[in-house]
Amino acid sequence: MLPEVLDVHIMVDCELAGHPNMNKPAITQIGAVFFDVETGEEKSRFEGFPNLQSCLARGLVQDHVTLEWVDRNCPEVLMISQESTTTLKEAFGGRYRFGDTLLWANGSMQDNRWLHFSYETCKLIQPVKFFQYKCAMTANYTAQKITKRNFRREADRVRREQRHDAVKDCLHQIGWLVNGLNASMRKQATSIPFYASSITSGSPVHERTSRRRRLDFDDE
Repeated sequence: MLPEVLDVHIMVDCELAGHPNMNKPAITQIGAVFFDVETGEEKSRFEGFPNLQSCLARGLVQDHVTLEWVDRNCPEVLMISQESTTTLKEAFGGRYRFGDTLLWANGSMQDNRWLHFSYETCKLIQPVKFFQYKCAMTANYTAQKITKRNFRREADRVRREQRHDAVKDCLHQIGWLVNGLNASMRKQATSIPFYASSITSGSPVHERTSRRRRLDFDDE
């Protein structure tokens, strides 16, 4: 049985020491922002820096190509993770809980999947069910189809060359997600015909009387 409607929205983002296409990349930073999906207002935030060596000890993996990228784009995050005294299990088993929420991420097979495998490798109970995962990229694709605007690309142009940080990335993603959702709602509201919007819920829809073409052999 599905739960009651969930309306608690959290955006998550992970910085990695392993390639994103790997099933179990090592996580160097976890960021999560609780936000209002209508306004984008930040309600609260969480960030953690699991010790990189503790990730590797749990079976998560790193690779030299990703480490080179990290060294160029977010060296501070890698350094904090290397020096952190927080183990991977402590980072996920702490005070913060993802349960009973809608968990947004940049892609359906991105941060949500990495978090899933991290909980699994730490032998922790998964706090989120499959129907709680939400994909910001899918929402942006839908908004683009409706409005003819790519809100993610527009936002990325403004943020180009900035350092990667999990919490800042969450806020960035919330920005273009909410803009796209709201623009889609406005576009759809203005495109609904008056007669359709004025029909009350539950009203019967009367079938229009068809005018059948008269044939030569029809009875008079």
